[in-house]
Amino acid sequence: GLPTTTLGSARTFLVDGGETEMGDQGYQVAYLKFRLAVPGKPVSATLRLTNGGNPAGDSGNVCLVTDPWSEKEIAYEKCPKPGRVVAKIGAVKEDQVVEVPLKLSLKDLKELSLAIVPVSLDGLDYVSREGGKPPELIVEYDPEP
Repeated sequence: GLPTTTLGSARTFLVDGGETEMGDQGYQVAYLKFRLAVPGKPVSATLRLTNGGNPAGDSGNVCLVTDPWSEKEIAYEKCPKPGRVVAKIGAVKEDQVVEVPLKLSLKDLKELSLAIVPVSLDGLDYVSREGGKPPELIVEYDPEP
């Protein structure tokens, strides 16, 4: 519905497959970027999100994004294509904090870009950094010798 609008400073970000059918004007994908400075060998990564609104029966897939993008410039019309699925979020309750293990390697990465791609018409508002409960990337690691 807003193909050229940048929503990077909103208090929430919506993930929604559409208003009445998948891919219609209500379709929204969320993009997240994390800078990495892991002081050891990464062992696992978990994405933590806070639902700021209604529940969803299936709130989407977390996909790796390899093409560059900027928070101040990204809009639906010029967004990078989501890559392989690294996690499935599934059902989310109202106001739930969700922790989703990611199936990926962080080895040698300085930055991690992800997209949350909807798989249903269950729209869900996650709280953003500006909303006070930013998405978090939790990295477990082994300290380097």
